[in-house]
Amino acid sequence: MILVLCGVVVWIAHLASEARAERDAEKRKVEALEAQKSQLALSQTQVSTAPTDSALDQILAAGEF
Repeated sequence: MILVLCGVVVWIAHLASEARAERDAEKRKVEALEAQKSQLALSQTQVSTAPTDSALDQILAAGEF
């Protein structure tokens, strides 16, 4: 009887461990997606605030660098 109870406890611990591993993997996936979104937003901001070629030409022509 004790062996059966020990087996049940080990089985429950194993299931809990698998569930925890799945939760951790999902959490890492969500964090990676959030980091990717943040990086994309930063890249888009950098592109949208970059000076155009004509603006650079004007700065170079005026010697304002």
